[in-house]
Amino acid sequence: DGNPFFAEQILRYLSEQNALALDASGKYFANEQAQTSLPMDVRAVLVARLDQLTRHVRETVQTASALGRQFEVRVLAEMLKDDRDFEQCVNQAEKANIWAPLTEIEYIFKHALLRDAAYSMQLIVRQRELHGLAVSAMEAVYKDDLEPHYGELAYHAEKADLQEKALHYLTLAGKLSLSVYRNHQAIDYFTRALTLVPEDDMRARFDIL
Repeated sequence: DGNPFFAEQILRYLSEQNALALDASGKYFANEQAQTSLPMDVRAVLVARLDQLTRHVRETVQTASALGRQFEVRVLAEMLKDDRDFEQCVNQAEKANIWAPLTEIEYIFKHALLRDAAYSMQLIVRQRELHGLAVSAMEAVYKDDLEPHYGELAYHAEKADLQEKALHYLTLAGKLSLSVYRNHQAIDYFTRALTLVPEDDMRARFDIL
């Protein structure tokens, strides 16, 4: 339907499947294999491309997907600190056009849909586990300056179902937003925090309200 992103992903998929043949005139054509194996929507193409990565690289990509479309390499490295092939996996994912470097320390998935596909391929239990790892990794990496990351920490703690940490960081994020007059953002953080306070803890509920 004239979608350039979809067209690009289909071509990359066919190339990775060795389903493109060069004819005598110098033009590429899809071979017979492509006509029977070509996914028919963009998400299916993206999942198929991710499935073609080695297990190790795919797991690295899926771990990174929990951090969002943009992520810091050092946070991902902390989440995968026992992986001796970490740098190689990051480089292989870059070569496969899964993500690209923004700076020396930051990477970005080539498209939000690519990140979403990698994330949705995982079970909810695994997603929750990765968000828990993200909280621990960020606390370690940013231990000397957590304040700018209160919002991210709150988000990951909520997703990991770490209620005490979620309440802690949501409250801090709300107070930080309030201090710089981001009132709508502060209301959002405090509203989310309020849902985590026990009904009988009247002092905490009063403070947040």
